Amino acid sequence: MIYLYLSIAVALLDWIAVAAKKPEMEYVTKPGAMVLLIIWFITQMPSDRNGLSLLILTGLIFSLVGDVFLMLPGNWFLAGLVAFLLAHLAYIGGFNVNGFALPWKSILFALTIVVVTIPIYLRIRSGLIAGGNQGLVLPVTAYVIIIAFMVLSACTTLFKVDWSLQAGILVAFGAALFFASDAILAWNRFVSPITQGSLLVIIPYHLAQYLIAAGTLMNLGVL
Repeated sequence: MIYLYLSIAVALLDWIAVAAKKPEMEYVTKPGAMVLLIIWFITQMPSDRNGLSLLILTGLIFSLVGDVFLMLPGNWFLAGLVAFLLAHLAYIGGFNVNGFALPWKSILFALTIVVVTIPIYLRIRSGLIAGGNQGLVLPVTAYVIIIAFMVLSACTTLFKVDWSLQAGILVAFGAALFFASDAILAWNRFVSPITQGSLLVIIPYHLAQYLIAAGTLMNLGVL
């Protein structure tokens, strides 16, 4: 567990760096938190037959790559977007490793995701066009669809026989926080600045990754 504790400590330092606007410190703490989380996950993950742990590990690694792209000087937003899109695809694969199912109990989640996502997407799309970023409309649209499906997939684990309820709650909350983090990031970048927007992005992002990783390991009987 030492790597998990170290990861949390580094994440807290990263929040301080973001709040204090110390990018030189972020260059170490932002990827550092994810590297330590990945190491912890690797040391805990069992060799499960269906590949759940490997898919979630893949998502964590692509998230780390996305982190690096988004913090680099210059315009690496599209590269970061692609990396996180691949991370969400890996998470989707993990949450649906035994097949996708939409039981009637999860219909409310699906409707809620649609109702929440559409107005946020439309506002961000307008911001992209108004800001002269028409070239990002298609990739952002694809990303929104993928992350919305990732959230839905996480929510369906609450009703799957191959997921425990406690593990499903963790990954569902994690996915929702991931969505919130990305929505704030896009709004802050393309619609209008948000006070302490960067801090409001990084805190739910880190919490999301911890919950998804912990929920997965809990479902595999490790935690």
